[in-house]
Amino acid sequence: AGRWDREAAPDRPVLDPGFVAWAREAGRGGLRLFLVIRPLRGPEGSFVFTRPADLERSQTFIREARRRAGLRDFVLSFEEAPLRLEELQDLLRFGKVAAPAHLAAADGLQRALSRKERLWFIPAIASTRGLREENIPYSAAMLAGLPALDPRIGLVWNGPEPVSTTVTVGDMTGLRSIAGERRVILQDRYPSGLGRERLALALPLAPLRGREPALRKQLAGYLSLPMAELGGSRLALRTVADFLRHPESYDADASWRVATAALAGQDPAALDALRTQAMEWGGWITERNYRSPLRDNPISAAEELRDPAAVALWSWVERRYPLRMWELGGLGDAPFRADLLEVMGRRLVVARAMPVVRDLRAAVAAGSPETAPLLRTLRRPRLAAAAEPSALLALDRFLLASGIAPLVVGAQADGP
Repeated sequence: AGRWDREAAPDRPVLDPGFVAWAREAGRGGLRLFLVIRPLRGPEGSFVFTRPADLERSQTFIREARRRAGLRDFVLSFEEAPLRLEELQDLLRFGKVAAPAHLAAADGLQRALSRKERLWFIPAIASTRGLREENIPYSAAMLAGLPALDPRIGLVWNGPEPVSTTVTVGDMTGLRSIAGERRVILQDRYPSGLGRERLALALPLAPLRGREPALRKQLAGYLSLPMAELGGSRLALRTVADFLRHPESYDADASWRVATAALAGQDPAALDALRTQAMEWGGWITERNYRSPLRDNPISAAEELRDPAAVALWSWVERRYPLRMWELGGLGDAPFRADLLEVMGRRLVVARAMPVVRDLRAAVAAGSPETAPLLRTLRRPRLAAAAEPSALLALDRFLLASGIAPLVVGAQADGP
């Protein structure tokens, strides 16, 4: 939307003209936009809570967004922010734990808003279980400070768990005991899960489940977080839309069948292949076949090298995926098709390398000098992946995590 921090906008906060034009058009079309402000983008965030100019800059940015883009909802987000403070001035005022500083920033931004505007707050830990973790100093401090937060400030909540199997009205009651009677937006981490920064080797392909219909009357809003693979999120998001449209009559399995048919289009073979793939990747959260970047990535694949049964399952991928991917090429929804095939391609190239890497590790552990033939064999999946940067990156991360990347680099330096 723009730039407001000192490094990106040294003179004054600025809004991107393209965003302003789009926001005005969206407003005329009835779309309600929420502008997210993240004071800390990571461990090296430069926002100083006790430096008045930093808070004033964010307030100015909000006023500009209100005046030029017509926005009325603003979100102060500390997702993935450090739980401890580092700046000396902040330490002297708030102590080591960041929660009091986060709450003070929310109160400070609220003072810049008019009665027609609303501020929403996302703490660094936003699930009920996380907030009740007494052994986490941030959680304890946030739990103690939330009741005193300006009641006009809404809360963005992940549900009872960071990634919740179920969300019920009872869970909302538990949240009220923590946060008081303030407005709540449920930021549901399905289908994204956790570990969005990982290179996924699978996509969640299950319909939304476990959301109580009566939540609709309890929540001010519902936000479904897609995966980094936006096109690949379309199956899950179609079922989310069905639930939000008719929560009382929502049937997860029926919605999934409609969604898969819509994504497949007119190709029966593609539909059959998609539903077969969803049997492998379509488990609900915590179930056996639930897939997320946190559990299906090149690093977790390398950890399975120690398990012969797991390695055997990867050989099944090598046998089955080529034909299934060819059939999935007929899917009618192009963005969904592209992401699904890209992720399957990553998984396939790792599967092809898996037995060679296992044998190579065994040879190195036994002190065998005869590793050159195995290294030459390993070149085949690398050459096959050369035209697909995503697959090649997945393979190289797998080789690095398995501990044999130096051997591969050395073999390349020596020539074929």
